[in-house]
Amino acid sequence: FIPIGVIGLANLLRERGILVRGVNLALEKMLDEEFELRDWLSQWSGVHLVMIDLHWYEHSYGAIDVARVCREVLPQAWIVLGGFTTSAFSQEILNSSPEVDFIIRGDAERPLLELAKRLLRGDLRSPRQLSRFSDIPNLSYRIGAESVENERSFCATSAELDELDFVDIDFLEHYKEYY
Repeated sequence: FIPIGVIGLANLLRERGILVRGVNLALEKMLDEEFELRDWLSQWSGVHLVMIDLHWYEHSYGAIDVARVCREVLPQAWIVLGGFTTSAFSQEILNSSPEVDFIIRGDAERPLLELAKRLLRGDLRSPRQLSRFSDIPNLSYRIGAESVENERSFCATSAELDELDFVDIDFLEHYKEYY
């Protein structure tokens, strides 16, 4: 199952005009034992941002492996991780997983939207440009070899959460089978 927050975040981006496509790797493997993530990713040219959920600790290896595959197939894309485990181990992940560009710790609604808007505006790969993320709360990233952890100050309000769409999953591949 996908954590419900992932659905809300995907729909938040979609409501702001950002095209979102998703895949539930476990569902795809269940539907087709031959399913290859590399093949699925390779059909999506021009991807700018890949979001990967690392909610539970036991999924750590799988999430980092997915990030590696995404980096291989979509080298131009920015890779962001979020979820409970990611929040707790952000420094360890950044220090050991060069394929991960950003981590959002804790609530992600405003930080993810702001990060996505900035990333979609253009190439920000130089260290000087990466410092432009210093005002996005809950964000961790690297500038060169140094890990940066912005203040964890954003907590979604009830009103902000009430505005999210936690139901529409038609951005997912095989969403009907997900039900």
